[in-house]
Amino acid sequence: MRPAADREGVTVLTAVVVLALLSTCTGCATTFTVEAEHVSHPGAGWPCGPENEEDALTHVQAVLGWVGAGGVGPYLQAGVGANLQGSNGAGFYGPTVTGTLRAGYTWRLRR
Repeated sequence: MRPAADREGVTVLTAVVVLALLSTCTGCATTFTVEAEHVSHPGAGWPCGPENEEDALTHVQAVLGWVGAGGVGPYLQAGVGANLQGSNGAGFYGPTVTGTLRAGYTWRLRR
């Protein structure tokens, strides 16, 4: 098994390569977002239970998105970011670099 520092270096390099590949298609992308996000279980951890009961992720990431005409229809978002609590932080196990992929459909509620 590689030392932790080597694994971090490989992970950061992988994230840079993924972001570079995504950016080659920026001509196709219709949105670019920088966001901070916290993902957790609302009924676990403080104030609902012991603080160490919850596994969570708080991260900052850059996201490229592709959406249908007028912002309506199918969408795809791909992001690369960093866990603000560091490697294995807050029970989110693994390297500091995070990745997200979202796909869905957007409807217009009113005109």
